Amino acid sequence: MGDGTSCEPNPCDCNGNGVPDECEEGAPPCVGPGNTRVFMVRAGGEASAPTLGPTTINMITGGTVTIEVWVSDTEGALLGNYQVATVASGAPGVGTTGTLDYIDNPDPDGCDSLLVDTTDANWVFSSQQPNPFCSETGLPDGIAMVANLGVGAGVAVPGLAYLGEFQFAASADADGVFTIDFIEAGLPPNGGSFLIDETGVGEIPATYQPLEIHVSEVLPCVTADDCGDVAPFDGATDDVCVWWECVAGSCVGTPKAIPSNMGGLFGECGLDDFCNLADALHALTCFANTNPCAAINIDAGGNFGDCAPDGFCNLADALHALTCSAGSNTCSCGPAPSQAHQPNVVGSASLRAVAGSRSVNAGDEVQIRVFVEGALPNLSAYQLDTAVSGGRQGSLDLVDITVETRTDFVFADADNGFDAFNVEKGQMLSGLMGGDVATGRRGYLATFTYRASTDAVGTFVFDVLHDEVNRDQTFIVGAEQKDKIEVERTVPTAIAVTKGKAHSIR
Repeated sequence: MGDGTSCEPNPCDCNGNGVPDECEEGAPPCVGPGNTRVFMVRAGGEASAPTLGPTTINMITGGTVTIEVWVSDTEGALLGNYQVATVASGAPGVGTTGTLDYIDNPDPDGCDSLLVDTTDANWVFSSQQPNPFCSETGLPDGIAMVANLGVGAGVAVPGLAYLGEFQFAASADADGVFTIDFIEAGLPPNGGSFLIDETGVGEIPATYQPLEIHVSEVLPCVTADDCGDVAPFDGATDDVCVWWECVAGSCVGTPKAIPSNMGGLFGECGLDDFCNLADALHALTCFANTNPCAAINIDAGGNFGDCAPDGFCNLADALHALTCSAGSNTCSCGPAPSQAHQPNVVGSASLRAVAGSRSVNAGDEVQIRVFVEGALPNLSAYQLDTAVSGGRQGSLDLVDITVETRTDFVFADADNGFDAFNVEKGQMLSGLMGGDVATGRRGYLATFTYRASTDAVGTFVFDVLHDEVNRDQTFIVGAEQKDKIEVERTVPTAIAVTKGKAHSIR
C-alpha cells in the first residue's frame, strides 16, 4: 500500500512487501517514512515484526486465528486518534487453494470479531479510555476500527502499543499463503488506515506491514512446542489426547490412550501408554523448569479434575497422573471425549504471609513464611504463587524457596509427600501421593527467601497471588482431586529496606 515514502539515495523496500518496487529498479531507490510501523501478529504471540516486509504466522487448515494490530514508536509525535482498515479476505498466493476470510457472524453490536479490547493494559489509549468503534462498511472489501481521544489530546508511543484485533477463518480446503494487507489511507472502508496526532489534522507517517498466513494441514516446526496449539493460539494444547513431535521440520501427532500419559520412566520424553509416578514427576519437573521434554505434551488437564488442558504444567497435572494411577481419574480419550466440569467446593481458608524482619538493610536477606489459617479437615495438596511490589527504587529479589522441617508444617506427620519449586516464577507446590490430613487453626506451608538489592530503598510488599481466572496461581485441594478449598483472602506482609538497623519479629 502507499505509505508516504519517497525516492531518495538510500535503498529500501517501498511498500515493505519484500519485493523490489519500480523506484528500486535502476534507481533512484526508496526510503521509508521513519521508524513508526503498524503491523499484525497472532494474538498471544510476541508483538514484533521484521523491519521490512510482512509478518508471517502458521495456521492449520480449517482453523481460526485471532490477529492483533500493534503500533511501534511514534517518534515523539502524540497519537490522538487512529483508524485501522484491512482487507476482509486474504489474498491468495500462487498455487494457493481455498479461502481465508474475516469471521462475520451476526452480532447485536455490529462488530462481530472486530474488537478494540479496552481492558488490555497494552492498549495505546488505556490511560485515557475513549470509546472506540468499528465498522464493517464495504464488506467484502474491508473492515475498520477507530479510536479517538479528541482534538488537543494525545499520547506518546515510545515503544509498542496494541490497537485492536479481529479473527479470520481458513476454509476446509485452504492450503498455501494468504496475505492480509492494510488498506491505503483515503480508500474505503471509511478512508483506509491512518494515525493522526493530537491536533486532529496532522498525519503521523508510518509503514503499514502486511501479514502472511501460511495455511497447511501439516504445520512446520522447530520443536514439538510449535505444534498442537493452533486453533485458537492460547498456550494450551488443542487436544489433550494427541502427543506431538517435530519430525524433519513438520508436526506429527500421535493419538494417546490416556490424557495423563505425559512421558516415560526416568525422564524419557516418549509415550509409554501408562499413567503412573513417572507422569507425575514429569509434571513436577516441568513446573520447576527442569524438564527437557516438550511442555505442550505435559498438560493432562486443569485444576480440580477439569479434563480440559489449561496451558500450564503444575500441581493439577501431577494430581491428574496420581489419580489416574489410582484408578480414580475420570478423564479419558476415545469416542466419548472428556467433558469439563466444575470443582466441588468443600471449604475455605485464608493465607497469611509473615516476614522474619520488619526491615532490612540494602543487600541483606529476609525470610517470609506463608501460613494457612482456618482448620481444614481434609488437605491433600496446594500450590502457591507469589509476587513482590512497591519500593521507591531497587528491588527485592527471590533467591530461594524451601519447606522447612517444622512441627506446624501441614504435612509434618505424612511420609508420602512431594514438592517442587520455581524460583523464577515465585511458585511452589506440595502434596501427598495419596490420602489427606487435617490441619490445625494455623499451618505452615513454605518459606520464601528474598535479598534486597544494593540500591533498594522503600517499603516492599509480599503477597500470595490468587485469581479465580488465572488457573496457574494459588489453589488448595481437599481430599479428592475435584475438591476445592477456596482462598477466602490473603494477608500480605511489608518489608522496609533502610540503611538503619533491621528489627526482627519475635
